[in-house]
Amino acid sequence: MLMIVGEPEQTSSTNFLFAKGNTELQKAVDGAVKQLKESGKLAEISTKIIGGVYEE
Repeated sequence: MLMIVGEPEQTSSTNFLFAKGNTELQKAVDGAVKQLKESGKLAEISTKIIGGVYEE
């Protein structure tokens, strides 16, 4: 059983906005983020900048 015992020390959220129907740009950004995750570079950057890895 898990229970919430207080407020989080830190939260983060990243969203990307695209013009409606701009699937080419969306696919390019999705691909780049996927590569960063798979290579471990996203975790490295997250740790350096915000002190931890916060992925869904």
